Amino acid sequence: MEAPAHAATEPVPAAAIAAVVTAPKPSAPWPVRPFLRTFVGGALALLPQPAAIAGVAIGARRGRFDLEISGLASQERRAPAPDRPTAAGEFRLLSAGARGCGRIGNGWIIPRLCAGVEIERISARGTGVEIPRWGTATMAAAVGTGVLAIPLGKRFELALELAGSVRSYRPAFELDKLGWVFVVPTAAAAATVGVTVNL
Repeated sequence: MEAPAHAATEPVPAAAIAAVVTAPKPSAPWPVRPFLRTFVGGALALLPQPAAIAGVAIGARRGRFDLEISGLASQERRAPAPDRPTAAGEFRLLSAGARGCGRIGNGWIIPRLCAGVEIERISARGTGVEIPRWGTATMAAAVGTGVLAIPLGKRFELALELAGSVRSYRPAFELDKLGWVFVVPTAAAAATVGVTVNL
């Protein structure tokens, strides 16, 4: 009776074994995380008086960088006529913008720097005059922002933002027969506090 035959095997080259052992693992790509941000605060100089503002933004974050689009609205603010305090212009701001941000540090407080542009629309209406009139002006502004963010778990973030903006177009608003009541300044500032939700 013959013994069963065994299939002959060839030895695996040592170089192939080493290649299998030392082959690097592919790095996992940074995930893109969408987020929603709401904020409230104040605007200085862009209206005749400091004004409360509120807005919302939506964007995406990948690694150290963010991209977002936003919109905000202000409360109505008053600029009286120079020679007749009972007559005035009532002003309101609407703005839409886009910006990019980069994280510049780590820790329990996360600093970020942002740069972007905004399209601003100021509307005005006259009060205390015989024929009230409406007027609007639209401007483009460059905006720089510093952010200090505090993560609140994995989904939430609390952030304080200080922003400065500049614009080359400076529209002026005149109340009928009563003179100029407001000229939009070249530079303005805003401060907000907001909550970000990672979706």
